[in-house]
Amino acid sequence: MLGQYKKIIIIIVVVAVIFGLYTFLKSSIVSTESSLVISGQQSVNILGQDIIRVLNRIKSINLDRGVFEDVVYKRLVDYSREMASQPVGRDNIFLPYSTTGSPAENSEEESNN
Repeated sequence: MLGQYKKIIIIIVVVAVIFGLYTFLKSSIVSTESSLVISGQQSVNILGQDIIRVLNRIKSINLDRGVFEDVVYKRLVDYSREMASQPVGRDNIFLPYSTTGSPAENSEEESNN
Protein backbone atom coordinates (compact mmCIF):
# COMPACT_ATOMS: atom_id res chain seq x y z
CA MET A 1 0.00 0.00 0.00
CA LEU A 2 2.89 2.34 0.71
CA GLY A 3 4.23 1.59 -2.81
CA GLN A 4 1.06 2.95 -4.46
CA TYR A 5 1.31 6.26 -2.55
CA LYS A 6 5.00 6.43 -3.39
CA LYS A 7 4.26 6.36 -7.16
CA ILE A 8 1.55 9.02 -6.81
CA ILE A 9 3.84 11.26 -4.74
CA ILE A 10 6.64 10.90 -7.33
CA ILE A 11 4.24 11.79 -10.17
CA ILE A 12 2.96 14.85 -8.26
CA VAL A 13 6.53 16.00 -7.52
CA VAL A 14 7.57 15.56 -11.18
CA VAL A 15 4.53 17.51 -12.39
CA ALA A 16 5.23 20.27 -9.83
CA VAL A 17 8.88 20.50 -10.92
CA ILE A 18 7.91 20.69 -14.60
CA PHE A 19 5.30 23.37 -13.84
CA GLY A 20 7.86 25.34 -11.77
CA LEU A 21 10.46 25.19 -14.57
CA TYR A 22 7.86 26.27 -17.13
CA THR A 23 6.75 29.32 -15.13
CA PHE A 24 10.38 30.28 -14.33
CA LEU A 25 11.51 30.06 -17.95
CA LYS A 26 8.41 31.85 -19.23
CA SER A 27 8.93 34.78 -16.84
CA SER A 28 12.63 35.06 -17.77
CA ILE A 29 11.77 35.12 -21.49
CA VAL A 30 9.17 37.88 -20.97
CA SER A 31 11.59 39.97 -18.91
CA THR A 32 14.28 39.57 -21.59
CA GLU A 33 11.86 40.68 -24.33
CA SER A 34 10.76 43.73 -22.34
CA SER A 35 14.38 44.73 -21.69
CA LEU A 36 15.07 44.40 -25.41
CA VAL A 37 12.19 46.72 -26.20
CA ILE A 38 13.37 49.27 -23.66
CA SER A 39 16.96 49.19 -24.90
CA GLY A 40 15.70 49.45 -28.51
CA GLN A 41 13.69 52.55 -27.63
CA GLN A 42 16.66 54.05 -25.83
CA SER A 43 18.92 53.46 -28.82
CA VAL A 44 16.36 55.09 -31.12
CA ASN A 45 16.18 58.09 -28.77
CA ILE A 46 19.98 58.35 -28.67
CA LEU A 47 20.18 58.08 -32.45
CA GLY A 48 17.47 60.72 -32.84
CA GLN A 49 19.33 63.07 -30.50
CA ASP A 50 22.54 62.57 -32.50
CA ILE A 51 20.75 63.40 -35.76
CA ILE A 52 19.21 66.53 -34.27
CA ARG A 53 22.62 67.62 -32.93
CA VAL A 54 24.23 67.17 -36.37
CA LEU A 55 21.40 69.04 -38.10
CA ASN A 56 21.76 71.93 -35.67
CA ARG A 57 25.50 72.06 -36.36
CA ILE A 58 24.80 72.12 -40.12
CA LYS A 59 22.32 74.97 -39.66
CA SER A 60 24.87 76.97 -37.70
CA ILE A 61 27.44 76.92 -40.54
CA ASN A 62 28.07 80.39 -41.97
CA LEU A 63 29.66 80.64 -45.39
CA ASP A 64 31.69 83.70 -46.31
CA ARG A 65 30.29 84.89 -49.64
CA GLY A 66 33.21 87.29 -49.99
CA VAL A 67 35.21 84.39 -51.48
CA PHE A 68 33.33 84.87 -54.74
CA GLU A 69 34.35 88.54 -54.84
CA ASP A 70 38.05 87.74 -54.38
CA VAL A 71 40.41 88.57 -57.26
CA VAL A 72 41.93 85.07 -57.23
CA TYR A 73 38.49 83.49 -57.65
CA LYS A 74 37.64 85.81 -60.51
CA ARG A 75 40.89 84.88 -62.32
CA LEU A 76 39.97 81.21 -62.43
CA VAL A 77 39.46 79.88 -65.96
CA ASP A 78 37.03 77.13 -66.90
CA TYR A 79 38.83 74.61 -69.10
CA SER A 80 35.98 72.10 -69.28
CA ARG A 81 34.77 70.84 -72.66
CA GLU A 82 31.25 70.07 -73.65
CA MET A 83 30.75 66.41 -74.41
CA ALA A 84 29.08 65.43 -77.68
CA SER A 85 25.82 63.63 -77.13
CA GLN A 86 25.99 59.87 -77.66
CA PRO A 87 23.15 57.50 -78.54
CA VAL A 88 21.73 55.95 -75.41
CA GLY A 89 20.52 52.35 -75.60
CA ARG A 90 18.21 50.75 -78.13
CA ASP A 91 14.61 51.49 -79.02
CA ASN A 92 13.38 48.10 -77.82
CA ILE A 93 15.76 46.40 -75.41
CA PHE A 94 13.83 43.13 -75.52
CA LEU A 95 14.42 42.45 -79.21
CA PRO A 96 17.33 40.11 -79.97
CA TYR A 97 20.52 41.85 -80.99
CA SER A 98 21.25 41.62 -84.71
CA THR A 99 23.45 43.64 -87.05
CA THR A 100 21.38 42.98 -90.16
CA GLY A 101 17.71 42.77 -90.95
CA SER A 102 14.61 44.24 -89.41
CA PRO A 103 13.22 43.15 -86.05
CA ALA A 104 10.41 41.26 -87.81
CA GLU A 105 12.94 39.24 -89.85
CA ASN A 106 14.97 38.49 -86.73
CA SER A 107 11.96 37.12 -84.87
CA GLU A 108 11.05 34.92 -87.87
CA GLU A 109 14.58 33.52 -87.95
CA GLU A 110 14.43 32.64 -84.25
CA SER A 111 11.04 30.93 -84.59
CA ASN A 112 12.42 28.76 -87.45
CA ASN A 113 15.42 27.60 -85.36
